[in-house]
Amino acid sequence: MRSSSARTALIVVSGLTAGFVAASMTALTPVLLALLGVRIFSYLGWTRAKNLALGVSTYYSVFLVLGVAVGLTVCLRLWGRRFRKESDSPQ
Repeated sequence: MRSSSARTALIVVSGLTAGFVAASMTALTPVLLALLGVRIFSYLGWTRAKNLALGVSTYYSVFLVLGVAVGLTVCLRLWGRRFRKESDSPQ
């Protein structure tokens, strides 16, 4: 059986990892989709749609704040669930 400090470290690392992944996916996915749209619209010759898709990447700070909020929520929920489960388990 693992020691309690090792379990705590594992819970913290897994929570931080899940939070980082959620934050990066929330912040980067709209930007990557916009860049894909720019590429496709440029290939098709649709300049108005291309300019509209370029505007999405200028809102990166909004996506970044949203990503940090989602990542923090995921991290705290994971920590709460794991620490609660840890304290409920019989010794």
